[in-house]
Amino acid sequence: MILIDALYINNSGGLRLLELLVRKLQQRKIDFHLLSDDRCNGRFDNLASVEYLYASMRNRRQWYKTNEANKYSCVFCFGNIPTPCKLNVPVYTYFHNINLLTLSEARTVKERVVMWAKRQVFRYYKKNTDYWIVQTTNTATELKYHLSEPEERVKILPF
Repeated sequence: MILIDALYINNSGGLRLLELLVRKLQQRKIDFHLLSDDRCNGRFDNLASVEYLYASMRNRRQWYKTNEANKYSCVFCFGNIPTPCKLNVPVYTYFHNINLLTLSEARTVKERVVMWAKRQVFRYYKKNTDYWIVQTTNTATELKYHLSEPEERVKILPF
């Protein structure tokens, strides 16, 4: 069984992609457990295995500690941020937010501080993923450059 960690996905394009992924997995009869943002409560109730959780770093870390995430065959993190702990199963992280890699000069001081903090958390957790999945060569290039990731860990797989 695969764990789909979509805890930070709750609206817009990311939610549409998650719905598409869920449909494709169902069509192929692939067993998976979905960890979903509680703002999506009810949206995936037709699934055999879904859990809604308030999206916070603390709740996510606690979930991984108490739910034996190593029992899954692999983990797919769908919202840029790898798992909060290192697992003994392959972890794939879908990455698309280049803002987590760089600091824009056009932001206010407060926004730059918030982005800097998010970037630090992201960089801390990067060690917990085995592979990055991106949609474009540009994102792959930026990820490899800013995180010093080897080419074999970055997979370009357009949705």
